[in-house]
Amino acid sequence: MSLRIEDLTMKTVLFFIIFASLPFDMLAECQETGRMQPSSQSATNVQAEISDLLGKIQANPRSSSLHNQLAVLYGANGNLIGFEKEINAAIELEPKDPINYFQASLEYGRDGQQKKQILMLEKAIALDSHNPVFRFERAHVYENKGMHSPAKQEYLKARELLAAGIQVGRESEADHVLRDSRVVKGTYYDSYNNAYSVENLETGIEKALRRVSD
Repeated sequence: MSLRIEDLTMKTVLFFIIFASLPFDMLAECQETGRMQPSSQSATNVQAEISDLLGKIQANPRSSSLHNQLAVLYGANGNLIGFEKEINAAIELEPKDPINYFQASLEYGRDGQQKKQILMLEKAIALDSHNPVFRFERAHVYENKGMHSPAKQEYLKARELLAAGIQVGRESEADHVLRDSRVVKGTYYDSYNNAYSVENLETGIEKALRRVSD
């Protein structure tokens, strides 16, 4: 799959914005040191970024990445209607890109819309069942519902995938564009080259396993 470096950069930055809005406990477990975006921005800065993205989308309306980034900003700004409009546009343009569904799951989870949260998470996992971050998140959902047995199984699966990914992880030959999903230097790259930090995921999984095993 061929991607422009600009698109890859946008996708990478996008996911670090997502992590900046996670709950503190999951953020501590999943963040990538030194590459996090600020967890809060002034309203003026957010509006300026929104205006900038709207201009870029007007020039390039079929960029799933741009619609995705705008959805993130709308979500951070509490604009759920704007978020849904833009994330649905991103999904329509790239229906097989798992990050769109995962991002929607996170936003619906923050908004307390559990059914939509689970639906979007399941769609993300269906597209990338090898992603340890997705499986960790599903385990977290199970745990929050008091379903400790399935939560434990998902945490174990996340640990298995993380270990396997680290064993086979390798640098790409050109600009970190990977042909297959891999874990490289604390980052999981899916087949769409989206970057998911897993630097502290192992520690988070072990803590979670102790909670659901008590």
